[in-house]
Amino acid sequence: MHLDHYITKVKTRYRTTYNQWTAANEATLRLEEELDIESRWTVDSPQYQQALALMTERKYRKSIRLAGASCGTAAFRLTQLGMSGIGKLQ
Repeated sequence: MHLDHYITKVKTRYRTTYNQWTAANEATLRLEEELDIESRWTVDSPQYQQALALMTERKYRKSIRLAGASCGTAAFRLTQLGMSGIGKLQ
């Protein structure tokens, strides 16, 4: 009885995952048809490598921008508190 419960859970999880994959694949196929995409990119394709490099650079630039904004905010708050010289190297 106890083992049957686990087998049922595994079968349900398998069926659910398969249904989700099928739905995602059908949506992808429709989009590829709408956009007239002839072949999918693979990890080795040049288009994929270029897009990956672009997204990595974009993520890096966003991180730098957010870090700069955080530093600027901290400096502004220290100035408001009259503590702007704290932490300066002499």
